[in-house]
Amino acid sequence: MDAKEYFEKYHKLLDLRSGVPSEEDIDSAADEVESKISSQSLPDQVIIGYRAGVRLLRARKKDYAGIGVLPSLRARAVAMLAVDYMNGLCSRRNLLGIKPEI
Repeated sequence: MDAKEYFEKYHKLLDLRSGVPSEEDIDSAADEVESKISSQSLPDQVIIGYRAGVRLLRARKKDYAGIGVLPSLRARAVAMLAVDYMNGLCSRRNLLGIKPEI
């Protein structure tokens, strides 16, 4: 079984993909990310990535253009989750599931 077949078989179990979210879902996710930033003690690079992610969600940018200027791999990875969420490639749970200790 190659990687694509594996992904197609197990993505629901791993909660990796949830379908393309509606406009309301995207707005709600952006609000939840903002709430998470203000309510949890997160590492600086995660906050930077989440802030970039909120901007991407609000602008409905569905590509990775501009993410490369973020200062660290961690910040870029977090911002990429927002793009992946809008494209239906990751779930809302994964977008919001970054732990402070990571």
